[in-house]
Amino acid sequence: MFPGGSAVNCNAGPFAALQARFTFTNAGCGAANVLRISQFAVNGPSTTTSGIDLRLQYNWPQFVGGSLTAGLDATYLLDYKRGAFTLNGAPNIVFAPPEDRAGLHDLVVAFFSYPQLKGNIFAGYSHGDLTVRLQTRYTEGTSPAAGTPATRWVVDASGNYVQQPVGKTADFWQHDFIVRLVLPWNTDLTASVQNIANTDPPDAPSQYNYDYTKGNPLGRVYELDFKKRF
Repeated sequence: MFPGGSAVNCNAGPFAALQARFTFTNAGCGAANVLRISQFAVNGPSTTTSGIDLRLQYNWPQFVGGSLTAGLDATYLLDYKRGAFTLNGAPNIVFAPPEDRAGLHDLVVAFFSYPQLKGNIFAGYSHGDLTVRLQTRYTEGTSPAAGTPATRWVVDASGNYVQQPVGKTADFWQHDFIVRLVLPWNTDLTASVQNIANTDPPDAPSQYNYDYTKGNPLGRVYELDFKKRF
């Protein structure tokens, strides 16, 4: 019932604070005698992060009758150090030890991933009222954190269900194309194609079997936006 080497740790001194959260029947402490569990919504453990941000951009003001801009944005996550998960009011009871989650993904109540390298490469051309932009977004894959499923069930060539190691998820690339035209009467028209290559999000052991924190589940999306200013 309680953390420890045995299945039941009733009346064990180290777990007295945890046992106090349970209400039992008159039969006393025991897994089959639980009537109610007191739960508290509290803040999570402290988290310390560090990383490196990079931005490069260059402009060509005279390029084929217009102007050209190209650049790169990138972030490298060095540390994502989360403190230990402990029982509120009893820090000696540890549910999860401290962990550096940089480059990892985990599934507790929800799925989260912490890729180390993310970047965006872009190029834009402007000529008068017309602007064209092409960009590529990149997110590095992540590995399972401690306690996160490291295998998944798949169907092999013979039609049998077998367990396959998850390993590091695939990197995710997304290419976007945007065109913006300034029209008369304070009007803008923008057309775009998001995820040109129709790339699926990486497979991951989440509730939906893919990494929804960094991948795009919509596939290729066409968008037309009309804006009028008054």
